[in-house]
Amino acid sequence: MSALTTAKSTLENNVSKFLTTKPNTKRKFIEIRC
Repeated sequence: MSALTTAKSTLENNVSKFLTTKPNTKRKFIEIRC
């Protein structure tokens, strides 16, 4: 379970970095998640 949590945290960190780098894609990403 810890491995999955770590993978999820890493993915979220990568996504945060990506959204910070390209803020224009942030709204699209939120729409896809919802």
